[in-house]
Amino acid sequence: MPLTVFVSSTRVDLIPFREAVSKRLREAGFALGEMESFGAREQKPVEASLQEVADADLFVGLYAWRYGFVPPGAAVSITEMELDEAERLHKPIFCFLVDESLEWPAELREGGDGARRLDALKKRVRVRRVDKPFTTPEGLAASVLAALLRWQARRSTAGLTPERKLLLDLLAKVERLWVEGVLSKRVPEGRSLRIRRQEKLEALGRPALEEAAEGDEAKTVEPIDKFFQRKGRSLLLLGPPGSGKTVALLELARGLVEVARRDPTAPVPVLFHLASWKEDDRSLTDWMEAELSRRYHAGTEDAAQWIARHRIVPLLDGLDEAAAEARAGCVAAINAHLHEHGLAAGMAVACHSGVYAELPEPLELENAVELLPLTSAQIDDRLATAGPVGAALRELAASPLMLTLLERAIEKTAPADLAAGGTDQVLAAYVAAVLEPGRDIPWTWDKKEADSLSEAARRTLAWLARGMAAHDRALFQIERLQPSWLASRGPILAYAVLSRALGGCLFGLPLAVVFSRLEIAGAALLAGAVWGALAGVRLGGGNGRRGDRDIRVQEALVWRRWSWRGTAIGAFALLACSLAAGVRFHLRADPTVAHLRPVLWMFSLLLIGLGGALAGLFGGLGGRALEEKERPNQGTWLALRNAAVAGLVLGFATLGAAGGVLALIRLGGPLPRGTLGQLLQTAAVLGVWGGLAYSGLDFVRHFVLRLILRLTRKTPGRLVRFLDHAAERGLLQRPGGSYMFVHPLLLEFLAQEEEGKAAHLR
Repeated sequence: MPLTVFVSSTRVDLIPFREAVSKRLREAGFALGEMESFGAREQKPVEASLQEVADADLFVGLYAWRYGFVPPGAAVSITEMELDEAERLHKPIFCFLVDESLEWPAELREGGDGARRLDALKKRVRVRRVDKPFTTPEGLAASVLAALLRWQARRSTAGLTPERKLLLDLLAKVERLWVEGVLSKRVPEGRSLRIRRQEKLEALGRPALEEAAEGDEAKTVEPIDKFFQRKGRSLLLLGPPGSGKTVALLELARGLVEVARRDPTAPVPVLFHLASWKEDDRSLTDWMEAELSRRYHAGTEDAAQWIARHRIVPLLDGLDEAAAEARAGCVAAINAHLHEHGLAAGMAVACHSGVYAELPEPLELENAVELLPLTSAQIDDRLATAGPVGAALRELAASPLMLTLLERAIEKTAPADLAAGGTDQVLAAYVAAVLEPGRDIPWTWDKKEADSLSEAARRTLAWLARGMAAHDRALFQIERLQPSWLASRGPILAYAVLSRALGGCLFGLPLAVVFSRLEIAGAALLAGAVWGALAGVRLGGGNGRRGDRDIRVQEALVWRRWSWRGTAIGAFALLACSLAAGVRFHLRADPTVAHLRPVLWMFSLLLIGLGGALAGLFGGLGGRALEEKERPNQGTWLALRNAAVAGLVLGFATLGAAGGVLALIRLGGPLPRGTLGQLLQTAAVLGVWGGLAYSGLDFVRHFVLRLILRLTRKTPGRLVRFLDHAAERGLLQRPGGSYMFVHPLLLEFLAQEEEGKAAHLR
């Protein structure tokens, strides 16, 4: 029996939106509440409306600029009553608000008291439950259906196999990170361009098709996911930089996500960035397993099974972004993978046309298409506000990326200047426009010198671009910062000395607290600082040879394996303690308790076994990084939490083991005064040291590195806010807790900026 959906909204202003949602839901197999088929709900009795809410399985609320009809004697409108009733009955609720930047007819906007009540209702909805804003009927219908399907998938996991549950989790990550996190922000509703494409079979070493005339079937625009499935699920996407290859791949992922959510046998689309392919990589299967583990937090065994059983569709983006010396090996690995696995699941690869033409061998896929330039009508439509578009500017705007950048750049720069300066001038003008002085700048407290703040922002973007070009062109994560991002020897040496000195002080601090005497405490701190500084000089003196792996943030504690070395250390330590306690018992015990001697030796053996077991377990405790995170720098704070957990585990383990030994000693005679306090102090000291060893020091080093970056003017102090600000301005994208430039062209342009100078960006 289909689920019934009640769609709540005011009617007059949202007729096309309601119709689109109703049509899409019916096509997907949902039933609509009876009130949806009636006309104006405001003329129906309140009881009938609320009964429809009660009878429905799901509640969908649509809110624009009208509060709705308030029945005589009622405190709120029928629209708000419906939401109240759904909440009272604990219905699954899905709310959608209109995009407030969307132009809306004045006659469909409610004013006065209704506007104030509507504002309060929207605030309430935003706090409790809201999906992304809508701008078009079709976009709203797609968002509503996607939200309901996600809920349905989560609800139906109880009867699923473990593999299907894991695949649905992977599917949700792909959708959240790439479809919602990147595609929906890169191409907002109502702003998508219908990019034409033409088959290019000669790119696969096969005879070319006859050139089709403008407007022929070869240049019509079929949805990319439908084309992919019709052509055997094998596709090579070609085009010049900025032609829309990544967007096409993301649109393909969006279509395949919907298929995989409905069909349990359909493979899950997974986006991979070939920018991380290295020259020493040999097997595409091994590389995808590692990427699934790193980027999507999948278990290595699960990843291997998914690939072997054709449960994922690899969508490989940026073949041209792999290092030049690694591209030929990458193509050979893809072809070898196709020979071994075939196309049972499918595969799509995106590459720059010019780079692909230089490869020594073609990919052995079955279909290839080249993305064509935009039409004059598309360009004129987008640049209508700029006045007449000349031939030079039209040629520059023929790619979707350049057209998008020009829409912003043209606000501050004359079209003739943009056309004369070419791509670099467009990129420069775009960066200057989005970082225009006078805008709200949330990443700094200093609001006085807007020009210098814009200059600082450009300097940080250039540093970020150079760092990503040198380390990882695909994604930037704040918790993965390393001293090698400092680039020069002086700051690296400063980081090494300061981080090691501070670490030494932290190791000496527990001893200073325990001894409490000023001279001993000072000596402990000084010794720690000197030891750390010397270690830092040794590290930094090598020009940062370990600068790319010095900070190893352990974002998740994992038990890797049993530590026999730890078992031996723990067992021998307690054996020594037990022998000492036994000797003391033998020498000082009262003869009346001599009969307890066998029991005490058995107790000693139990303590030795317990100590060895605890040391073996703790010695096998390790950590790993989580690639998929919801918030920026989340991994660093997870590492602090895990350091605290590790410290508490070691402290209580020490307390338990040493407490057992003391209990044994106590039977041989009274303990010296203060023994219990010394035991607690010892456990506390070892706990602090254990926490520092398990990622605590890495947490400290991360923020020392951030301090050095701030002092050398590479980054602002509020780095996360800066990166979020750049994402809001359209310079970066933020999938999950990571960041990426909106296009490699922008990364390369900024990476070439002279250190500390960005004059031509003004």
